[in-house]
Amino acid sequence: HDPWLNLTTNVAEKAEFADRKASHTIDDDDENFNWNDKGNITDWFSFDFDLAELKTLKIRQASAVRDPRYDWQETVVTLEELVEITKEFGEKQGRTIGIYPELKYSYAMNRI
Repeated sequence: HDPWLNLTTNVAEKAEFADRKASHTIDDDDENFNWNDKGNITDWFSFDFDLAELKTLKIRQASAVRDPRYDWQETVVTLEELVEITKEFGEKQGRTIGIYPELKYSYAMNRI
């Protein structure tokens, strides 16, 4: 869910993407208050890849407190795919399941 990929994907293992590693400053727009500043990050960033390339990456949970059962089994999903998956699970469970899209670091992303 962050724009950098190494923590949650196998991008570092992909030799064809080695040259995409870059550094960006991920800070908000308020110089007087640190809302969510991350500083300078060197990593692979999602916006440097097209969807077909992102689909070649396997994903994992970033947090140790989350269920690792599916780590490295799935690929990146689009919002459209997530909506369909959510609808399918909701129908199977006989209820409506909502999703809550979140834009992370939008100010920094707009600067880049």
